[in-house]
This record gives sequence, C-alpha cells and structure tokens, in this order.
Amino acid sequence: MLEINKNTIMLESDAVNYCHFGSDQANVNFSVCFPTVTLGLESTIVLDRIIDAMRVEAGHKPMFPDNWKELDPKDWDDNGWYNFWVGLNGFTDTMVDTCIEAVVQSEDAEDNEQSYYIDLTEAEQIAVYNELNRQLKERFNTSCDELLEEARQEMIRLEEYKAKHKEFVW
Repeated sequence: MLEINKNTIMLESDAVNYCHFGSDQANVNFSVCFPTVTLGLESTIVLDRIIDAMRVEAGHKPMFPDNWKELDPKDWDDNGWYNFWVGLNGFTDTMVDTCIEAVVQSEDAEDNEQSYYIDLTEAEQIAVYNELNRQLKERFNTSCDELLEEARQEMIRLEEYKAKHKEFVW
C-alpha cells in the first residue's frame, strides 16, 4: 500500500490557479454527468520511483534511479521529468479518481508524452483526498469540496449556455 502523506502527495505551488475544472459522464446508455477537478502534483521521490519502476519494466531508462551515481550516464535519462495529475470527482464515494497519472516529459525518451498510472486502492483514495484537502486548506484557503462545487457551477453554466445557443453543434 502506498503511504500517503505530505512527502508523497504534494500540490504544485500554483495548483489552485491552474487546476482544470470539467465534467465527465458515467454509463454510455444512461449518462450521469458529474463535476471533475484535475490538480497538478509536485514530483516526489516516492512517485518518481514508482513511475521509474513502471518505465524500466516497459524497457525504458529510469529518470530518477536510486543508484544514479553508480550508473553510466547512458543507462538513465537525466534530461526529463514527470508531470503528475490527480483528479477529484463528484461521482465516486471517495471523490478521488482511481489513479494518479504521470506524463513523461523527455524528448530523449521513446515514451515521451506517454502516460503511466499509479492505481489507488479505496483506502489510498480516501487518504489522498484527506491529504489534498489538508494542503488546500493550509496553503490555498479552499477545500476539495469547494473546488468540486466550483466545477459543478461551471458545469451548470455550460449546460445553460448550450440551452440558449442550440444553433451550435455540441
């Protein structure tokens, strides 16, 4: 189990300014729309090592190996980084997506721009929500619930706009 704390999950310094509000739907035949918020996370040692392990297993060079001082520079990628994202949603009981997404950012890597996913158990999702909520309150004077409410209001505004402007194809 992934230990969730401020050293594992850390919001980016401008997370609230650049969070993405949106909506999603569940069930193709009977759509249920719900608000979503995507937040950027700082790269942490724990997250970096998990993604490095996934990439090595897939045949790619690690970016942040434990033993980098012992490795030949050609055996690891020191020109890249990972962008981490986590989603809040108004659909699941935990209000957190089932994974943390990492996107490879390295022009030298064959898997540049590829996404990798760290699956989260339900207990980990709850811990992520609690840690995000703690950091949002402490650092940004807001909360997960407030961000989800803002996304819900945005979703309502979009639906009202669509209703008023039916001439557009959605």
